[in-house]
Amino acid sequence: MVYSVVVYVILTAPVLAASSYAFRHFVEAESVTFDEEIYAMTPLLMLHPHILLPLLYWREAPRVAEYLSAWTEFEAAFAAAARQPLKLNLRGYCMRTSELSTQCQITKTFIA
Repeated sequence: MVYSVVVYVILTAPVLAASSYAFRHFVEAESVTFDEEIYAMTPLLMLHPHILLPLLYWREAPRVAEYLSAWTEFEAAFAAAARQPLKLNLRGYCMRTSELSTQCQITKTFIA
């Protein structure tokens, strides 16, 4: 718990600094086009959830812990019934998915 709070505080400092800079840039800009306003507002929109995440996830934490505990119990029951551990082969799936995602990003970069 203490580790989580320390990491959150350390990460919050640059988020607040960047948000403050983006907000000041947005407010102090005098003659800006719509595009410049969108570009100035984007960092604020992207960094804003950082402050709310612990508060929003706090309510869900017991459900996540319950789900993971139930999954561990299911794996133990499966191993007892099937006399072999549960093998999902997610490593291959994750590798193929990440490779496809990377290829899509590279293709999109060259097309745009």
